[in-house]
Parts: sequence; C-alpha cells; structure tokens
Amino acid sequence: MYFWNLGFWTFKTTTMKRILLSILGFSSIGLLQAQIGVNTDTPKSSLDVQATTTDGSTADGISAPRLTLSQLVSKDARYLAAQTGALVYVTDATSAASAKTRNVTAPGYYYFDGTLWQTVGSDQGLRYFYMPAIALSTNTSDPSYNTSTQIFTIDLYTKYAGQFGIPTSETSAKSPSATSLPVLMSNEIEYLITYYDDIVYKDITISNTGVLTYKVPASPATTDKTFMNILFKIKR
Repeated sequence: MYFWNLGFWTFKTTTMKRILLSILGFSSIGLLQAQIGVNTDTPKSSLDVQATTTDGSTADGISAPRLTLSQLVSKDARYLAAQTGALVYVTDATSAASAKTRNVTAPGYYYFDGTLWQTVGSDQGLRYFYMPAIALSTNTSDPSYNTSTQIFTIDLYTKYAGQFGIPTSETSAKSPSATSLPVLMSNEIEYLITYYDDIVYKDITISNTGVLTYKVPASPATTDKTFMNILFKIKR
C-alpha cells in the first residue's frame, strides 16, 4: 500500500482511487443531467425548487445575493453584457451611486440589463412626472432672451437637475431624514408640453436633450392662463 504526500495532505492509494472515482461520477452526472432539482428527484425545469415541508416548520424561498449599494458599486467592472439578467437584493441604498447603479434608490430587488441596474417591482408603472415649477419669462431683458434672434432659450433639463439636487437652503427645504432625489440623464427622458398659452408663447420647440425655445409677441398680454405644463416621460 502506498501513500501520496502533497504538502499537508497525505492520502492512501485506495483513498485516492475513491476520490478520483467520485470526481468522475459527479462529472458524468453533470454531463447527463440537464435539470437540477432541490428537494425533488424529478425536476420539471432547468432548476426546480420544491418546498422542504408544508407544515410551517421551515421558511422556504430562493434568496438572491444580498448587497449594500456601496458593495454593488465596488463590483461595477464585473458587470458587463455577459451578466445581463443577474438579480440581486440591495439591503441599503444610502451611499453614493455610480453610473451603472444610478437607478438603485431604495432597498429592493434589482436586475442588470447589460448596461444599468433596473428595479424590479411595483414602481415600474410610474413612467412620467411633471417638471418642477419654473418661470418662463416674457420679458426681453431676461438673460434667456437673444436679441438678434428674438428667441427665448431655457434648458429644461438643467433646471430640473438643479431643483432635484436641493441646492440651497434659501430656496428649498426637506425633512431631516429625507435623502437625495434621483436625477435621470438627459437622454433618458422624453420632453412633452401638454398645455401652453398659445396667445403668448409662439414657435415652441424642444430638443431631444430638453432645450426649450419660444418667441413672444411684442406686447404679450399675459393672463392667469399664461403658463406651460411640461411633462417628462422616462424612456424604457
């Protein structure tokens, strides 16, 4: 009978034979078995997980990897196209986000779409919101007015991002426990106007990046109807 000495490990030849046979056996199972069953000998799909008991004595379920936002950010470089469809559960989302994790704003399930982490849940139905209130000047002395073209230009996206950032305590406020608001990228939004005063605002255009232009008459007759309803639609 012989012994194999591998560093700290010493095996009898008979033990080695058993290990090799076991490895070969498991390899064969991996090649032949296309379906995996947990608590079942007859899986009905690629992965079939059955409840351990039905008497309430155990907790059943499938747990996705649990990570904090900061831990998920630290793995940014690992998530590429090959990881599309990966699912995780974020336990804490109070740290700074990265470009890939900018949609991670609260604890919950998230999946990787090949570029960004997207939320899984009920808020998928909310796909639009109204732009924060801003003043649209009709005064030609306003900095937004170009005297040579007679056009007012307002960067709606910049105004939105600035207000959602809660920039100063003089013009904004929040509760002590409130966290920051998520700010979308300009190319993740579609810009729509659902109403405007067509007596005052003329030749209105909006670019794909959220730049609004308009003209006004020489002597605009402003009323309580002189405003715009601007809607942001989140792209899918």
